[in-house]
Amino acid sequence: MKCGTPGYVAPEILRSEGYNSKCDIFSLGSLMFNLLTGLYLFSGEDQREILLKNKACDTSKIGMVLTEISNEGV
Repeated sequence: MKCGTPGYVAPEILRSEGYNSKCDIFSLGSLMFNLLTGLYLFSGEDQREILLKNKACDTSKIGMVLTEISNEGV
């Protein structure tokens, strides 16, 4: 059985590779990205599209987004 929130669930779970502590770390990272940027790590028109992007886990654009965050207040 797979469970998790689209966009936050670890790709390993969506690929039926099992659950471990790395899955929690991925979900926490996705949540932190959302809190820092106001954006979702994976977005789409509907849940199906979000889950497909989540499963593919293309994180190549994260660096560009994070460089736009101000260092002010750190």
